[in-house]
Amino acid sequence: MLVTVAFPALRGTDSFPLSNYPMFANPRATTSTVDLARGLTPSGAAVTLDPSALSGTDQIIQAARTITREIQAGDADALCAEIAARVVERQRSGAWPDVERIEVATETHNVVEWFESSRDPLTRTVHATCDLVAP
Repeated sequence: MLVTVAFPALRGTDSFPLSNYPMFANPRATTSTVDLARGLTPSGAAVTLDPSALSGTDQIIQAARTITREIQAGDADALCAEIAARVVERQRSGAWPDVERIEVATETHNVVEWFESSRDPLTRTVHATCDLVAP
């Protein structure tokens, strides 16, 4: 019985009741690619938008998935316009007064450097940019 229980560990597989915790034990990539949409001020400074501005929901994962799905479908321009309309509505209520345009992009970051010092992306692809119509 002991051999049966220990067998997964001896084979190097992850299985009940023993685990070699592969999510922590295996090497991880040092880069990560993320799709994003953000507001830009007249000076070009980035403004982080909340999930409700990005996708009309308060769910972060759903907002992130919406951005990725629209970029992959080639609909970044339409997504940009939808986000811009939501931001204009927010501006009417006093939120994000400096945002003048929206940018939908994909960035690749060195995750170690991102946490240690540099938040500059290694690569950046802008899929869509759209101006806000003044409220």
